[in-house]
Amino acid sequence: MRLPTGGDLLVDCLVRHGVTHVFSIIGGQMGTIYDAIGRREEIEVVTPRNETGAALMACGFTASSGRISVSMATVGAGVVYEVAGLAKAWFDYIPVVSIAPQVQSYRVKPHQESLQACEQDELFLPITKWNTIVYHWRRIPQMIDRAFREALQGIPGPVHVDIPVDVLFRRKVLSDRRESRLLVEPARTRYAGVVGGDAAGMREAAEALGGSEKPLVLVGQGFGRPGRSRGVGSILEEMELPVLTTTHSSGVMPPESGCYAGDLCAFTRSEQGLEVLSGVDLLVLLGIDRYSKDLVGALDGAAEVIQVELDPRAFVTGRRGLHRVNADPETALAFFAGELQTGRNASWTDQVVSAGRQAAARESREVGSADGILAVLDGIGGDDTILVADGKLSLRVAGRALTDARYRDLFMMDGRDVGGAGLPFAIGAAIANPSDRVILLSDKRALFYHVRELQPAACEGIGIDVICFDDGAAGAVDTASVLDGLGCSVMTFEEPKSAAAFLAGKRAIPRALLL
Repeated sequence: MRLPTGGDLLVDCLVRHGVTHVFSIIGGQMGTIYDAIGRREEIEVVTPRNETGAALMACGFTASSGRISVSMATVGAGVVYEVAGLAKAWFDYIPVVSIAPQVQSYRVKPHQESLQACEQDELFLPITKWNTIVYHWRRIPQMIDRAFREALQGIPGPVHVDIPVDVLFRRKVLSDRRESRLLVEPARTRYAGVVGGDAAGMREAAEALGGSEKPLVLVGQGFGRPGRSRGVGSILEEMELPVLTTTHSSGVMPPESGCYAGDLCAFTRSEQGLEVLSGVDLLVLLGIDRYSKDLVGALDGAAEVIQVELDPRAFVTGRRGLHRVNADPETALAFFAGELQTGRNASWTDQVVSAGRQAAARESREVGSADGILAVLDGIGGDDTILVADGKLSLRVAGRALTDARYRDLFMMDGRDVGGAGLPFAIGAAIANPSDRVILLSDKRALFYHVRELQPAACEGIGIDVICFDDGAAGAVDTASVLDGLGCSVMTFEEPKSAAAFLAGKRAIPRALLL
């Protein structure tokens, strides 16, 4: 028997769900949560410079490891800043659990005016799969269990939980019997197995794929990332069909793959790529997202589409020749591979791959130092390397690095949704993967959105490597002086050999290579 606070009960739930890191800036209303974390060895707090950075670090942590993380901000002002960072999780299908205190339960809905009080649940409504307010101490475990289930099931994404301060600070007697009823194992609250799919539907789709002369596979929605059908890339390699990825699944194919044509955006910006797409007679779509949705709409009306989705609500409507497969991608692809005659589309695959690599090479030529940086990445990259690219120039280089560099994962930030996400995202990835090398390719403007997050990274011994392209768009500030002042080791790029030597090995402080 014990007498826990609401904060103790919350942290018990987080530990049971395997949470090891909470990204947060403290506020007085969160005191019981921080006290509870301080008493547990299994979980720790990472404190960034602002709440936007906290949510973005949580995104990087989860996307690069497949392990769910928590972003936590204080009531009102902290939550307002967190929203921008959590939007990244929404746009990129990343299961991040956001938790915030709220004013006393008897002063919400409708709100009684109070310092920092606001309708937090309504702020998060457009960018979360699910959110709630916990009005009672006893319901904390139930609502946290549901938050994790909602974040992880079907198409993953962020969720938000508000807990009023009186609920967090309340103490109640918790007997062993009641504890066993309230705190149940996560396996009892959500399904974590495979979605096998309908055999007849998959057989029909496999027949359509087998009869196609010019098929194309498009991977999106984060499939292939850690924790999300990680084996997709290796199965597609065995199938020997041409593959493109959207920004959300960039780099999930082995870079040395002979069937990987690179990034969809770069492909569609080239005349040769558009010409190839006009000849596609069947598209295998693994997870629809905003990029793949545009392609489906632009395909020739006679082209068939095999759409593989975990959530049947995501299926395209109103298109003829659509084969719906409600299954997890690995199960569906393994079935297709068993039915497919490999090598039959070899010349078509070569044509698509050639178009993709030419498109990436053409775009990278806009960056004068691209060849040098790719040479550096080739020298220091490997199976333990995580690449993060942020900013227009960096994305041009990353598009070519998809097939020309060595890495374990490559994440491309889309500045159209959350500007400057790359640095805190990379720091989160480094925290989640301490034995791996994390390299951030970033334009100066993108880097300076959250450049101050380098200081806590340096203090905590989080070693990431930053390769910064000075695009002249961030004012006349001396980049080297700023980065040095924030605790970075800095070098100006002259030639690949010395740059590779500077970035060799792994150090416990951030390093920056300036171009």
